[in-house]
Amino acid sequence: MLSVAEEHLVGMNPSARLVLSGQELNPESYAICKADMLIKGQDIKNIRFGNTLADDQLGDQNYDYMLSNPPFGVEWKKIQKEVQREADTLGFAGRFGPGLPRVSDGSLLFLLHLISKMRPALEGGSLSRSC
Repeated sequence: MLSVAEEHLVGMNPSARLVLSGQELNPESYAICKADMLIKGQDIKNIRFGNTLADDQLGDQNYDYMLSNPPFGVEWKKIQKEVQREADTLGFAGRFGPGLPRVSDGSLLFLLHLISKMRPALEGGSLSRSC
């Protein structure tokens, strides 16, 4: 997905300088992404392995463009304690301040995560897409 997004953005603006980053839970997808980034000359330190919702490894980063492919209809019970802890501890200062969805569908958690990564409107804002 990152490579296709990069190709699209460079096609729209050939002089764009893109720095790609991402986090992936699936080991095979993570390895493929890192290999693809190496081939394309991107810095692989921006590609992280792990659960985005339970352990956001990209911290306080904000982005101009964001893209995600959340697991629609997949429950998030396995990480419920971590997500609930962040929601209770950080409230609206964290990713999950607006509230938590049913445990049976975590796709809203990914949308909340993307919103938390948006560049502030006063700095130009962001564009986000969920596939």
